[in-house]
Amino acid sequence: MNFDKPKEEKFELSRQFIEAVEKSKMDPNDKANLLLVKAGLKPAAEIELEISLKTEEGTRRYLTEDELQEVVDLIKKSGIPFKIGERKFIQGSYSTREAPGKPEIKKSSIGESIQTFVASSQGKLDALAKVWNTEDEEAIGLALGIPKSAVEAFIGKRNAMSLYDLPKDIQNKETAAFLTPTLSSDNWQEEIKEGKKRADFIKKICPNLYRELIERGSGE
Repeated sequence: MNFDKPKEEKFELSRQFIEAVEKSKMDPNDKANLLLVKAGLKPAAEIELEISLKTEEGTRRYLTEDELQEVVDLIKKSGIPFKIGERKFIQGSYSTREAPGKPEIKKSSIGESIQTFVASSQGKLDALAKVWNTEDEEAIGLALGIPKSAVEAFIGKRNAMSLYDLPKDIQNKETAAFLTPTLSSDNWQEEIKEGKKRADFIKKICPNLYRELIERGSGE
């Protein structure tokens, strides 16, 4: 099967860089995406650097200023094209109960983060950044390197199936953690090969990160 996927550019992936990524305060999924993009196994990825979340109960800090700067510097020194956005504050809401048995109360929250994109080429970086905040789910999926047939299943152009529809022996494989949640019913055998390739790569170069991703049930 042909996914119409162009060959990605590969950059030198040194042991020093791998260890720096592993030790960073990035989310495990973001660590894997950065390594996969740099290795040419993904065309592009979005990395959301979550800084803090302020709720009426208090503020949860995900990254200190020093940790944030270390991550930003790591991305800048990665050698691959990147785009680091401005800090943004997003108003949100959450539900909570004052006491057991009491009705839920909706409260407000403010999340602080920096949106970042990384890619294997400047063209792929521009392509992802251009479509990211649009409703073009097909363009976003393809820009992220999700197999075309899986993207088409997600948007309704093909018959879809979930990971839970896979044969039991496939469901239990660790590589399923690296798959997109939606697969196509007529091409899933080829689509899971992409997940396996990425899983095998992370397992080989960064086994600790691999185990963490498996435990968390990582997805695309």
